[in-house]
Amino acid sequence: MSDRALRQLLEVAAGLSDRAADENGFVALNALAREVQADVKFRPLLVEGVAAQPKSKDGRWLVMIDNETHRVTEDMLAKENAAHPLGSRVRNTVAHELAHALGPRYEEAVGQSDRTREEIVAVLEKETEQLSPALLIPRRAMEALLKARREPFDIAELVAARNRWGVSAKVFVKRFELILQEEDSPLRHNARLDNIIIGAGEWLGIDRVELLPVPFKGHRGLIPEFASLLRNRRKIAVAEYFTSQDFYLNGGSDASSVAQAWLGTAGSPQSEQATIEITVETVPRRSGEQFLWIARSETTT
Repeated sequence: MSDRALRQLLEVAAGLSDRAADENGFVALNALAREVQADVKFRPLLVEGVAAQPKSKDGRWLVMIDNETHRVTEDMLAKENAAHPLGSRVRNTVAHELAHALGPRYEEAVGQSDRTREEIVAVLEKETEQLSPALLIPRRAMEALLKARREPFDIAELVAARNRWGVSAKVFVKRFELILQEEDSPLRHNARLDNIIIGAGEWLGIDRVELLPVPFKGHRGLIPEFASLLRNRRKIAVAEYFTSQDFYLNGGSDASSVAQAWLGTAGSPQSEQATIEITVETVPRRSGEQFLWIARSETTT
């Protein structure tokens, strides 16, 4: 899908999400399903989720989710709200499947009548992970977060927002990345996004941790070399960049660590030296636990 087509599809998703959200930006799955005009059912399946296209043009989509994986019922879905959210994994799974139902909306929005619904859905299959964050985190919620204060983000503020919206760290970071797709949006130039990297990580065990690929890079400033590698989907060893044994990701108790590192661009990753401070969300060190992290730099030479 071209960048232009993706932006148009994200615009469709943003409208649905804004209408489904409550006053604090939480998108209940049942409200989102109503906006998408889909029914969500929980059944034993061989896959985590599947979306079925209606036979008639004006019919409702059917989304089916494996209830053995998620242990969720339709009654639980109907009662979901900000005070009682479902788990972040099932929320992303349902949003992923609902994104397939955007095919007809996309066709109407951009007038691509030369494509069959099957062809549109095939495109959506490749792009769905781009759409889930847009469906689960409304644009107006992102606007409110960016305008809430003038001070730079701290990890506690971001963790609170992620929890308020009921999404995983990975989905939360991806929603920031989608800001870059909105060429005409003033959000791209918000001062709170200056000189900041926002990323997600995951514990693979009690003493093994991974920083996940494609952290969000704020719109100004050079990027630390380790973040540039992650944005290019390359794995890094945290201890090679932040060596302190007191740092939480190295087994210590300190949520923040400071180190000297290179700053640069994709073409010139080692342009100048800088002091880098990274701060992480402290979560239990057990397999599958995701966390947020932020990093900032201060040029030294």
